[in-house]
Amino acid sequence: MRVTALLNRDGGTLKTADIQAICNLIETEFSAAGHEVQCIVTSSARLEDNLKRIADDPAAEVILAGGGDGTISAAAAMAYRSGKVLGVLPAGTMNLFARSLAIPLPLDKAIAALAKAEVVRSDIGLMNGRPFVHQFSLGLQAQMIRERDKAEHASRLAKMWGSFRAFLRSTFRPFSFRAKLRTGSEVRRGRFSIIAVSNNVYGEGTLPYAARLDEGVLGVYSVHRLTSLETTLLAADLARGAWRSNANLMYDRAREVEVELSPSMRRKIGVLDGELIGLPLKITVKIEPQALAVLRPAAAGAA
Repeated sequence: MRVTALLNRDGGTLKTADIQAICNLIETEFSAAGHEVQCIVTSSARLEDNLKRIADDPAAEVILAGGGDGTISAAAAMAYRSGKVLGVLPAGTMNLFARSLAIPLPLDKAIAALAKAEVVRSDIGLMNGRPFVHQFSLGLQAQMIRERDKAEHASRLAKMWGSFRAFLRSTFRPFSFRAKLRTGSEVRRGRFSIIAVSNNVYGEGTLPYAARLDEGVLGVYSVHRLTSLETTLLAADLARGAWRSNANLMYDRAREVEVELSPSMRRKIGVLDGELIGLPLKITVKIEPQALAVLRPAAAGAA
């Protein structure tokens, strides 16, 4: 295949990596596997322009994206709209979409595995028509990211430490919002601390990412207003993969979800694949089954 690797030097762990060495390794591994490959290094400011150029290039078949959550999400949206194949280099903080695809997390092993990967079909989520590959959420996560992003983080470890401090601040100042949540025929109203919708359902015994990406359903998670202690206990259950056992977390499966926010909500912001976004009062989330072509290591399919 004809592969274009697009590495965002401002995103994820690539901020501190030898990006030219990574390009060289990609060219070596993919060429040895019989692919035609070129490597482009971009800045965040030029990311969308470069993605559009690759999407408009009829010769390019694969977008191999490296960077943080925002880079992967933008590349996935472009691949979805253009019909190209997406390859995911796990160069973010948590790499949750890469984990769902069973891509090795060390970059050298990921590149070697992706060079010999197979093309499979993945579901993708749409929030008011905007694609996402991992999750859309409101409430606590948006509050934490807003707190974390008040400072710059020069490395992955610094960003993780910033996230932990943001969690502590958010725990002692619990945020909640009034909304109506509709999943099929069921409607919930009231004050929520969290509403989250995932592309397929979180696996058990793992960090919060989907165990598989081809079931054609959304995972819907809602938590009514929490105290500081309840927030801490929920975070602990999520971290150890025991979210189903948490008494405060309500879980559903759906093909479509509607959320209606109260006009009195002060900060109408949410999180889409790890990035803060502004929100309208009415939100519709849908699943598009097998709408995205992705590279998945062949060993993952066997497993």
